[in-house]
Amino acid sequence: MLLQGCGWKVSMIKIDPYLNVDAGTMSPFEHGETFVLDDGGETDLDLGNYERFLDISLSADNNITTGKVYKAVIERERKGEYLGKTVQVVPHITNAIGDWIERVATSPVKSGTNPEDEGNEADICVIELGGTVGDIESMPFIEVAFALCLLLLLPFFTRGLSRYLDVDMCRGTLELWVRGFVRGHHCACEMQRGQMNCFD
Repeated sequence: MLLQGCGWKVSMIKIDPYLNVDAGTMSPFEHGETFVLDDGGETDLDLGNYERFLDISLSADNNITTGKVYKAVIERERKGEYLGKTVQVVPHITNAIGDWIERVATSPVKSGTNPEDEGNEADICVIELGGTVGDIESMPFIEVAFALCLLLLLPFFTRGLSRYLDVDMCRGTLELWVRGFVRGHHCACEMQRGQMNCFD
């Protein structure tokens, strides 16, 4: 609400690290009430609160669960989309999480009270990572959050160094490292060349 009060269009993503695909079959005694979104998505009540307080309409994609991510990755593997590669948490699960966040964060946000509204892309997407710190099922999400923070803050890291370094080369090197870190490739040769050129 504070961000909206500053004139920004806001979207929300709720990440639940549990292995359930959605909250529809979960016990309300254990997890609270299920909230049904306009598209039929069954989520926990947090998304209902986001919709009410922000006056926006969210979709099932705004709720990411470990179950949804693993289901999507396994379906892709069964279709042969990984071309016989060994499917692993890094890079395949982390890529799926990062792609999901990017897709939802750039999707149009519709008004909650105007069904005719086509929506506009949000200026800010707030992501809530649920669960308990230290839970093993949260680790891929934390890994992706760390990498996304580095990627988003990249321009701020390099701004103050422009007097001393070839900033564009360093920015490219850091971006290669972060993208490689998220994607599971470590781009060693490209990074070494970039680092050597940084101080030229």
